[in-house]
Amino acid sequence: MVVWCIVLPLGAYLLGSIPSGYLLMRIFRKQDIRSIGSGNIGATNVLRSGAKGLGAATFIADMLKGCAAVWLGMLLAPQLAALAPARNVLAVAALLAVIGHMFPIWLGFKGGKGVAAGFGVFLVISPWAALAAISVFALVLALSRYVSLASILGAASFPVFAIFLVKGDKPAFFIAVQYAVALMIIVKHHQNIGRLLNGTENRLGSKRGGSGLEARQHQQHAHHDHGAGGEDFGPPQDRLRDLVVGAGEATGQALEADREGCKGSSRDRRAHPHHQHRDDAGEQHALA
Repeated sequence: MVVWCIVLPLGAYLLGSIPSGYLLMRIFRKQDIRSIGSGNIGATNVLRSGAKGLGAATFIADMLKGCAAVWLGMLLAPQLAALAPARNVLAVAALLAVIGHMFPIWLGFKGGKGVAAGFGVFLVISPWAALAAISVFALVLALSRYVSLASILGAASFPVFAIFLVKGDKPAFFIAVQYAVALMIIVKHHQNIGRLLNGTENRLGSKRGGSGLEARQHQQHAHHDHGAGGEDFGPPQDRLRDLVVGAGEATGQALEADREGCKGSSRDRRAHPHHQHRDDAGEQHALA
C-alpha cells in the first residue's frame, strides 16, 4: 500500500509535467516556444506563434494527460480504498497533474497555466460540469476574443457547476481540490488580469504585441502628423475642436490687423495735419 501511495502522486505529477507544446514545437518547427511570444508553453502561445495545427494539438495533448492522470487514480483507487474514498484518490491525481503541468521538472518548473490540463482532469472527475465550464469558456471567447478572460471565467465556473452536477458522495477534500485547481489557474493568469484591467491585453487573432495602449499612441502620433501638414487620423471630436480653434485664431488675427490699420491711419493724420487741411479744403471747393 505504501508503494501505491508513492506511485499515485508521482505518476500523476510526471504525466502532468509532459511539456506538450514545447515538444511539438521542437519536433515540428525546430523552435523553442519559450523564446516566442509570451514564452508560455501552452496552446494559446503555440497558436499565436503561427502554428495553428500545433496549437490545437497542444490543447488536446494537455487535456489528455490530465485525463490520463485521473484514470491512473481510478486504476489505483481500489488499492488505496482502506486509506481514502475513491473520489479523494481522484482528487489527489487531479491536483498533482495540474501542478505537474504548471511546474514541470523538465523545464525548470516553468510550465503552462493549466487550462487544458485542468479541463482534462475535470472532464474525468465530472464530465457534465466540465462541459458546462468549457461552454462558458467558448461563450466568453466568442464575445470578447480574450482567451485569458475566457480561461479565468471558465475555470471559476467549474466548482459552481460541480455543486449541482456531481452526484453521489462528495468528500470535503474532493470539493476543496476543485476550488484549488480553479484558483491555481486564475492565479497563473495574474499578468493577464493586470493587462485586462489596463486595456492592453491581446485579443485572439490580433498581432502579438498589439494592444489598446499602442492603438492610443498611434492615434496621438497621427494627430501630431496632422499638425505638421500630414493627414489627420484622430477622432471626429478632435478634428472639430481643431477647426473651431483655428477659426477663432484667424478671426483674432484679422481683428488685430484691422486695429493696427486704424492706429496707423490716426498716426499719419497727426503727423501731417496740413495734408488733412488741404484735403478738407479740396472737398469744400468741390462741393462749391
